[in-house]
Parts: sequence; structure tokens; C-alpha cells
Amino acid sequence: MSYFKLPEKKKQFIITIGTVVIYGAIFAITDTLFPEIPGDIKRKITQGGLFVIFLSGLLASQSFLWHSKVQHNKELAEMEIEKSEESLKILKAHAKSTPTDLAQPIKENNEKLITAKSKLEEVNNHPSTLIFSGKLSVFLLGLGTLLSIVGAG
Repeated sequence: MSYFKLPEKKKQFIITIGTVVIYGAIFAITDTLFPEIPGDIKRKITQGGLFVIFLSGLLASQSFLWHSKVQHNKELAEMEIEKSEESLKILKAHAKSTPTDLAQPIKENNEKLITAKSKLEEVNNHPSTLIFSGKLSVFLLGLGTLLSIVGAG
């Protein structure tokens, strides 16, 4: 297994500048006025494009908004798993050596362990949700930009 090479600030800056230059050239060379579309329809298309771009931004920012909650749940689940496993070891050892009925505490610790493992699995699956949101966000950004260009032309 090998690590991915993560983009550096310089590379991101070059990509951004390249995108601005390419889009600037497209607008300078091509005609994006679309005179065959009536003005009121262009306004609605532009508004729709801006809404889609806004929606794209919300989806893209989801990882920032939810990261702290996901991290909290992960840490809590890991602590709960560790604590429950330790408690179960102790309770099972005591159950063998003493005649005391420890079935209820063992059952409660098992339930806590199952819940914590479920929450940890949910947290571990969360990145796939963010990846889907990111891909959808990029698509919506492109769609919203296209609608805005057509509507403004």
C-alpha cells in the first residue's frame, strides 16, 4: 500500500491561475451572449445557476461543518469500546470466581460495547458520504456556472 501525494499550495495556485486564464480566453474568443434567449428567461436561468452554485458550496463545506462531530463520536466510541471490554473482562472473571449474579452488568456492558462498535463503524463509513458530497458538489458547481454563463449572456 502506498500513500497518495497530496497537492501542495503551489500546485493548487497554478491550477487556479490556469483555470482563470483558460476561462478568460474562452470568454474573450467566443460569443456567450445567446441573443436568441429572451431576457426574462435569462434572468431565471441566472438565478437558478446562482442557487445551484450556492447548493454546491453547502455540499462542499459539509466536511468542515461535520468534522468535529465525527471526530468526537470516533473518540467517544473508541473510549467506550476500551472501557466496556475491560469491564467485561473483569466482570467475567468475577462471575467465575464468585457466586454473585453478574448477568445484568455483563448484559449492560455488552449492549454498550455493541452500541459503541456500531457508532465507530458509522464514523468509519462517513468519509464515503463526504466523497459522494464532494463529487456532487463539483458537478453542481459546473452546472451552476454553465447556467449562470448562459443566463448572463
